[in-house]
Amino acid sequence: MPARPYWKGHMRLSLVSFGVTLYPAISSASRITFHQLERGTGCRIREKRICPETGREVSSEDIVKGFEYQKGRYVVMEEDDFDKIKLETRKTIELIQFFQVSEVDPLYYDKPYYVVPDGTVAEDAYVVVREALAKSGQAALGRVVLSGREQHVAVMPRDKGFVLMTLHADALVRKPAGIFADIRADLDEAMADEVAVAEQLIARKMAPFDPTRFVDRYEQALRAVIDEKLKGHAPAEVTTAKPTTVVNLMDALKRSLEGSGPAANHQAQHAPKQRAPRKRSA
Repeated sequence: MPARPYWKGHMRLSLVSFGVTLYPAISSASRITFHQLERGTGCRIREKRICPETGREVSSEDIVKGFEYQKGRYVVMEEDDFDKIKLETRKTIELIQFFQVSEVDPLYYDKPYYVVPDGTVAEDAYVVVREALAKSGQAALGRVVLSGREQHVAVMPRDKGFVLMTLHADALVRKPAGIFADIRADLDEAMADEVAVAEQLIARKMAPFDPTRFVDRYEQALRAVIDEKLKGHAPAEVTTAKPTTVVNLMDALKRSLEGSGPAANHQAQHAPKQRAPRKRSA
């Protein structure tokens, strides 16, 4: 459990309210990070906040937030101004409705947090709501102020607790229609056979989703380079395979199928008959 919680407040379902604490579900502590150094001296670079008009360094106490309502003109916002926003969700996760998780497009999910009861007094109500939500097979839609802005969140039971996922606002999610507008939607007759072979290739490579098998290969390679430099060795250069040009799509699909596992030959024998090759590049 992290030593420092991300947020503390209450979760409220109608007239039922209980204290909760949020902890980030994702940790980047194991990631390799870098500092900026001056080449040659190794001196670490420090960034300063400088006022371009006076040339003076500005302390953090003298920095305020400003909203640019016209070019070069700002409304200055003090901390007291933000305190005037009296939303009850500043300290409360308000559960407002329930829904099926399958109804949410994954594009709307943002950051995950673990929700735990804040002390033994809150635990009874926490467990009751968790069990009721788990038995219903539903998730809860809520709203809460995080990072200075009210956000909608999805709250779902998980193990002995809850997972809270912040949700992107609909206005922030780009709709795919404009992005995919120029991509063809129809298939010609020959492509139907290619789709059938591609389906076999997909079926051959199906496996249960297991995130424990996911490794950050870039992080591992980066660590190896750092280790070699610490030993005074020049890191070995790694050659990468270049993408090949696809001349015959059906031939490439069949060869992929043949190389995908011991049962590939049996699969390939049942592939649809290949039509006349069509030249294309990808």
